[in-house]
Amino acid sequence: MPYIVFDFLSPLGLYGLFFLLSSNVFKVFFQPKLFSQWGVRQLQLFYVANLCLPALTIMLASIFSLVDDIAIILIVLHFILGVFAYFLSAIFKQGLKLQNEQDLFI
Repeated sequence: MPYIVFDFLSPLGLYGLFFLLSSNVFKVFFQPKLFSQWGVRQLQLFYVANLCLPALTIMLASIFSLVDDIAIILIVLHFILGVFAYFLSAIFKQGLKLQNEQDLFI
């Protein structure tokens, strides 16, 4: 049972969540207003999910079954993607702040 859960169901569920969050991030770029609170929130969810969930899942899976080397590589790739999304979120947050200040000025 742990083999089925950690080798089949958890990757399927987590990559389903990953693609859902990434589709929401790509929707941010097609909004009429690029810098919005919704866009910043979607980027924050995306980077938190990429930084935390893969490592937690592998630590939990290592208790019950063996972890392949490819899983470690995937954790590193998701970590790099999470750091990139964090910086993108910080840029969007600053852009939102500047946009709100500009709207008040006009």
